Amino acid sequence: MGLVAGILIVVHMALPPFWGNPGLSEKVSFVKRNGHAYDRLFLGSSHIYRQLSPALFDSALHDGSRSFNMGYAATFSPEAELACGYLLAQPALAVKEMYVEVSPFMEFKGKNLSSARAWYMVSPTVWWLLFNHARELGIGSDQNRWTLMKGVSEACVKAGLTLGLFDQLSKLEVRSSALVFGPRGDGFMPLEEEMRLSFTNDLDRRVTELERDNLLIQQRMEQVRGYYSSMADLHVSKPHLDMLMHLMELGDRKGVKVYFILPPLISSPEALAVFMALPEERRIDLCDPARYPEFYLFENAFDKGHLNDRGSRLFTAALANEVKRMHAAGERQP
Repeated sequence: MGLVAGILIVVHMALPPFWGNPGLSEKVSFVKRNGHAYDRLFLGSSHIYRQLSPALFDSALHDGSRSFNMGYAATFSPEAELACGYLLAQPALAVKEMYVEVSPFMEFKGKNLSSARAWYMVSPTVWWLLFNHARELGIGSDQNRWTLMKGVSEACVKAGLTLGLFDQLSKLEVRSSALVFGPRGDGFMPLEEEMRLSFTNDLDRRVTELERDNLLIQQRMEQVRGYYSSMADLHVSKPHLDMLMHLMELGDRKGVKVYFILPPLISSPEALAVFMALPEERRIDLCDPARYPEFYLFENAFDKGHLNDRGSRLFTAALANEVKRMHAAGERQP
């Protein structure tokens, strides 16, 4: 037993950080090597990766700073936060600001658990975080609570024993660095650009689905409006909130301001509840249809959950305006 435990420890020590998410791993390695060259980092899922242009953002701020998009597909909580914390611990990192998408926790059930992509990051610490999150779910969420507890525990066992590791590693090759870093090399890869490069037919299907039923965006807008109107009834996950607050405090100790973004077209009231519990001066709400109706127009959507090229430009410009406003407010403070 001791020998097996020793072998597992050696294997875990040899695995590179974020090995189960090859796109994120490649970006983390890049920033570790080039962290001195960037002033701002953006982290999150495809809502950052596909929708936030560092070039346009830097041009809008026009402050001489340089940004990099660390987002990658399906990089939900807690994976993006783990990457943020990991980078904050790097001594060579010279960034002044980090912007993290607030997203729901990754699902740990069904087919997701058959892939290392879902479970590789579930260390005992992450298991405890997610287990506590599941434990405090509301009375009406018992089925979700037990499903999550079971899934997270299974994920932790798989991660600890590295079950199927070598089989999974053979499937984790990044399709193309051009896909990961985008046409400008700044980490931004618009969905329509990927369609032009013909990496996958799935994107064509998503566009066709929206064209066949352009009310999908209207329905998503009404869904999000419902989240905002019932905000007082939404459950705030304390473990999730504590994790985000810890990142903010860790950044402050390192001299890095950590901000949080809520992007449009979300389908998770959980993310909204946690986001709104954060300090107001550290959150940027780009989701509210009342403030940003343009993000819920058919002509700005790629599919029911993402913006197209035009929408991403509007999103980036809106974020830049919010950051300029926050910077101005900070400068006015004594």
